[in-house]
Amino acid sequence: MDAAAQKRGLNVLEWTGSDDFADTVRLLEDCEYTYTLDLDRGELRAVEPQEVLSHQANKPHTGRLRPGRSVGSMEIVALLDHDEEATAIVEVASSKLGYDDEYQSMLMRIAEEGAEIVQSSFAPSAVRLEPDGSQAPETIYQRFAFLQSLLKSPSFLEAMDQVRYRPHSEFQTVRHEVDPARSMRPSSQLARQLAASGDRQPVRRPIGRLTSLPRRVWTTQHVESVDTEPNRFIRFALLGWKKLVSSVRVAMEDKLEESKPSKAARRGAAEAARLERQLERLLQIPAIAEAGELTRLPTSNTVLHSRAGYRDIYRAYLLSDVASSITWAGGDDVYRAGQRDAATLYEYWVFIELVRIVRSLPGFDFDMKSLVSKDGDGWSLSLRRDGKTVLHGKGIVRGRPIELELWFNRSFGASKGEESSWTVSMRPDCSLRISPAGALPEVGSTWIHFDAKYRIDNVQQIFSETSDGRPATAKSEDLRKMHAYRDAIRRTSGAYVVFPGVQSRDTYKSFEPEVLPGLGAFALRPSDQGGKADSTSSKVLQNFIDEVVKHVSLPSTSRERERYWQGVSRRLPVVGDATFSTLLTKPPADTAVLVGFAKSPEHLDWVRAQSLYNLRADADRRGAVSIGSPELGTDFVFLYGADGDDVWCFRTTGAMYLRSGDELASGGYPAPGGSAYLCLELGEEVEVTMTGASARAAGNVDGSPRVCTWQELFGEDNG
Repeated sequence: MDAAAQKRGLNVLEWTGSDDFADTVRLLEDCEYTYTLDLDRGELRAVEPQEVLSHQANKPHTGRLRPGRSVGSMEIVALLDHDEEATAIVEVASSKLGYDDEYQSMLMRIAEEGAEIVQSSFAPSAVRLEPDGSQAPETIYQRFAFLQSLLKSPSFLEAMDQVRYRPHSEFQTVRHEVDPARSMRPSSQLARQLAASGDRQPVRRPIGRLTSLPRRVWTTQHVESVDTEPNRFIRFALLGWKKLVSSVRVAMEDKLEESKPSKAARRGAAEAARLERQLERLLQIPAIAEAGELTRLPTSNTVLHSRAGYRDIYRAYLLSDVASSITWAGGDDVYRAGQRDAATLYEYWVFIELVRIVRSLPGFDFDMKSLVSKDGDGWSLSLRRDGKTVLHGKGIVRGRPIELELWFNRSFGASKGEESSWTVSMRPDCSLRISPAGALPEVGSTWIHFDAKYRIDNVQQIFSETSDGRPATAKSEDLRKMHAYRDAIRRTSGAYVVFPGVQSRDTYKSFEPEVLPGLGAFALRPSDQGGKADSTSSKVLQNFIDEVVKHVSLPSTSRERERYWQGVSRRLPVVGDATFSTLLTKPPADTAVLVGFAKSPEHLDWVRAQSLYNLRADADRRGAVSIGSPELGTDFVFLYGADGDDVWCFRTTGAMYLRSGDELASGGYPAPGGSAYLCLELGEEVEVTMTGASARAAGNVDGSPRVCTWQELFGEDNG
């Protein structure tokens, strides 16, 4: 690497040679490299693939290689004149996940999930992959990739090691024909053969009473043998897999003979050849090589069902029949441009793991059939980035029925719908909708979202900041995106990053003491246990989702109360445009005002002296109120006269008194006309800017009290 390139963060490669490049170059994803081609034959016309290679127009032999986040084998082809070409195989390794183990584990996890759904939901007959020339290389390769992930998984290879070093064996009785003149261990069986009649031979010296011996006798021996039914089954399975892989290789090699062979054909032929060699080596394990031919399928053999190693291989055999018949439309994203996109595969894998975690919630049942569908003579995994993949589940939490929906890549468009975005269209990787039975319309369902962020190593990368308040890394933008999901998508209460790193203590933040609303991050990384997530990290996420579902099931949370009043306030029409006032302790639309009539100056003097405003309580009188009337729950009382421009405003204390007409009269009330009154206790008198004409217009025509809001009153008066 030269110094200038090192400053720019570039790695420099130089390939030379007159024929195909012999050595495989190992690169890292998300890096940028410069390359130089030194060819001693032909003129260079172009370099493929152009998706990852670029060069200056006047320097075709030098350029930059940007593998991005795609990992795996990538073929570089230098196109020369006279239809000649030179090729190089570049291996792009993952910087986050081990390409040879965790990448394969994720792919195997997706294949196993599809296979298990097919087996449990559809009970298919065994389907073998027998590719023919009519199948597209991409389809053959997808099916082969699932089978390859199964046979290259750490769990399968560990199982084969169990067979290698701890093979199953049985003691078998072996019968040998021997010469009776030789010394043998005495036994009752031998004595009977020596005394039996038949073809005999004379002896030189009598042996006791025996003057002759049989020409041949038989002896038995108990020997330990690995030629057992379980070992025969494993040999049968390995031979079957080798045949399938060989058929894939041949089919791919046939595609290479076409004028424009696809990258899937090149990659498939090379990988099938490698897997074929691996199976050949496994067949050389002594216990397998010495096993005989299997005459029946030992489905009830206890060794295959219970013994370590053997049970894993038996399970792999059952899954392989289905896995090798599954196609996956989403694989086009994972294998595009002849490479393997680890970031995209991680998104699919996270969804599969969320499916497993949500399905494990106590009391819930999920219909998994929507994840696979019948496709000709095989099966199709319905997991793709079109926003249509959804699983439905039902359960009961704390006695309340709950419906769950888990979506992959659901789009929330910018519209006025209940399940849309306030601003621009948004598409989280995974979205969980929680719908409690009997939810109030103002509350409705609750959404939480998960976004798979393959590039994050640890949670501090999205929560930490530098001393001057700036983000510590560009990856903190992912947290801002979670804010956008939570704040823009209607009915959303939480949004969380999922990353293939190490779990830390501050995994998520919420408005304590309740778990929602919240933001945060969870580590989720594939393990060697069938590609499932590490048990520690998956348990953290499972406990969190369980807590969220229980929280949403409760109608008494602060979050539900907040959403209810938010829904109510947004549903009500906005009336008027009240100006700012220092008198208010609540919003204008929530401040209740009683607009009443002061029938005379004496009436107003009595109101001020007694700090009471009287309302008729006789049921037969016009404008009468009762204990539950809204007039008794107002925050202010506005009084106006029959004429003039004065308006008198009083705060209310919240107290109310029942008075008779005589009690009012004894206190100076001028000529009460009824026998019962409900009186509001008044607090301080305050000044307001309002004309008497405006107050009279806001009151009832007949002078009876009217209840409205401060916003309505000053919106109508405009100040």
